[in-house]
Amino acid sequence: MRKLAKVLMLLGLAAIVMFGYAAQTQAQPNLVGGGACKVKIPPPANTSPSPRANVLTVSPNGNTIHVFAYAPGKSAPATINQRVSSVTLNSFGRFAISSDGRLGAWFATSTPTTPTTLDYEAIGEGKCASVTIPQGFSTFDVKFLDDQAGLPHYMTYVLENGEKQTWILGFIDVYAGTYVEFLGNYQAAAGKTPPIGFVGVADVLGWNPQTGTLILSSYTPFADGQAQRGIYALTVSDLRLDSKRVPFPTARVVLPRETGLGVALSLDGSKLAYLLADPNAQPTGYKPFDGPGGGGPAATGLTVIDITSGKQIAGYKATQAQGFGTYTWTLDSKQILFTTGSYLGSYSLLSPAINTLDLATGAVTVGSLLVADRQTGIVELHACADSLFFTTYQPNGANGQSALFSASLSNLAIHSSVLASADFINMVNCISG
Repeated sequence: MRKLAKVLMLLGLAAIVMFGYAAQTQAQPNLVGGGACKVKIPPPANTSPSPRANVLTVSPNGNTIHVFAYAPGKSAPATINQRVSSVTLNSFGRFAISSDGRLGAWFATSTPTTPTTLDYEAIGEGKCASVTIPQGFSTFDVKFLDDQAGLPHYMTYVLENGEKQTWILGFIDVYAGTYVEFLGNYQAAAGKTPPIGFVGVADVLGWNPQTGTLILSSYTPFADGQAQRGIYALTVSDLRLDSKRVPFPTARVVLPRETGLGVALSLDGSKLAYLLADPNAQPTGYKPFDGPGGGGPAATGLTVIDITSGKQIAGYKATQAQGFGTYTWTLDSKQILFTTGSYLGSYSLLSPAINTLDLATGAVTVGSLLVADRQTGIVELHACADSLFFTTYQPNGANGQSALFSASLSNLAIHSSVLASADFINMVNCISG
């Protein structure tokens, strides 16, 4: 979300939490590392997915990043899996954890000389495997993907070589160990678009396991704000995982470059939501953020499209003098919850209301206030199973304070007491527990 990115920059944490470009070595809990992870990871014993009722969070604290899971209404962290209740990384560590909390990958963007492998594991089980990183490449993103049964089964990774302006997108079967790697360039001669269909590099937003389609968000590495340059679909269901590297195939355009301020893919990978801004109808009190990636108009509309057809499914425009704060999909991909209100400065809504967009009918239900304090802004929303988690940010001198709450989706008017508080709390995704 664009507003979240602005808050991160205000707190000086964007490079730490979201990107971590500096070359540092991070703690890798339970990982053997150094290319020694040769043991094949077994499939899960439980073949029935559990409800993703917990939310996974990261909280920077000095030179470390703490990873916790929280259950609705409980201030004590929930267990990420049977053996691990929290993970601690150094300030430039990055990570990915599967939806069932079992699989994990810890990595750091680094100099092209180290590390030489990307290690991933079954957390606490002593089983890990490695992906070899070619010389000159660095790891920039890792994601675990669920299969058609709703269980983690695949992993994607993005590697980049800035010197040669090339990048690799890998798609691997975690349990079989077979993979395919796509090699592409993010520049083209004479300003032409590369054969892959877009200029830049793409992160994986998610995928549709029913159709085997990856949804990619392209960007130009190290450019101003890493601006989104388009959303694309890449079908991998008809590709052989024969552990080879092949040229990047042409991807299909889903959303043209820079169309939306912030995009979010439904969990089933069938629908995409994004925010739009009307520069002639800006919210009361909004002041463009004066800093990297700032200066643009605030979001005033929400649009949802079908990934396959590109047609609009639903939309909503904020009432006069109001704007959008943040939004989230429900896990069943049937509803979107979002906040609207007038602004306090560049990123904080005044007493934001929580609204629900029903995708089946297109109707919007305007709900109650989540936070009554006009000085407290809502930064993030995450709908996990039957609950809504949300984080707030309250300016406090030069630092400020974040807090985590939960509420039942059936009654958003009543929320829990504070589950956690820190200088900053970032919600990552919903996990089982």
